[in-house]
Amino acid sequence: APLTFDQRIAGIKALVDAGFAAQLMLSNDWSLAMSLQPTVTDRVRKAGNPDGMQFVIRKAIPGLKRIGVQDQAIRTMTVDAPKRFFDGA
Repeated sequence: APLTFDQRIAGIKALVDAGFAAQLMLSNDWSLAMSLQPTVTDRVRKAGNPDGMQFVIRKAIPGLKRIGVQDQAIRTMTVDAPKRFFDGA
């Protein structure tokens, strides 16, 4: 069975607590390409993630804060690590 949302954010927190925040980038697998799928699948797809591309901002980050992940670790995963990755550093 797929992990629950709470299990997923607990896994992220465990990695952050173990010192791996700089190696993590928060993302989701919702893409603009999904808009090319037949509209018959929209209801099911949107029921699974009504926030779409804003899932990380609306759900993941508040969830991580709720369980004690500090703002600096969140900044590391959402700004610093992706910047380093895309800069090729």
